[in-house]
Amino acid sequence: MNLRLAGASVLTACVFSGCFFLKMFDKKLSSNDWHIQKVEINHQVYDIETMLADSAFREHEEEQDSSLNTALPEDKAAIEAKEQERKEKRKHWYELFKKKPKPKSSMGEFVFDQKENRIYGKGYCNRYFASYVWQGDRHIGIEDSGISRKVCKDEHLMAFELEFMENFKGNFTVTRGKDTLILDNQKMKIYLKTP
Repeated sequence: MNLRLAGASVLTACVFSGCFFLKMFDKKLSSNDWHIQKVEINHQVYDIETMLADSAFREHEEEQDSSLNTALPEDKAAIEAKEQERKEKRKHWYELFKKKPKPKSSMGEFVFDQKENRIYGKGYCNRYFASYVWQGDRHIGIEDSGISRKVCKDEHLMAFELEFMENFKGNFTVTRGKDTLILDNQKMKIYLKTP
């Protein structure tokens, strides 16, 4: 009887320790290198590629506007015509932008250093970093986050970086998919994919 009880105890210990080790391995991510597809902050969606296209369009518009003479006042009809022309240009710009091969941008870089439990990456023109700790197998706590403080050329993208960092802390639920990862802390969702 004692031999059976001892055997059952050893078998139970092996089964539970196996489950423990499986959960330990489950905390490992399939990749260290990720890319942010989009970020949802307070129910507003920021798509990285669209933001880069907007930035390129604004830069193009600024170059065009700087060559025009704006010393003379314009009437309302001329202003409305310019606005309509700008909308058409933007539509055409996006069509061209979708067709062109996209340069590899480091904006949206998101790296998990699984040995040091650190996250780092690049927003638009600034680099960010944070520490993380697993809390079970579906939650991580992100803390000690920070960002470099360069002034960016595009104020809209810089504002996004700052809003991202304001919400890049706390407890996040981790949802895994095939080559995807979603980090959600109720205020912000970060949609990641492997590059």
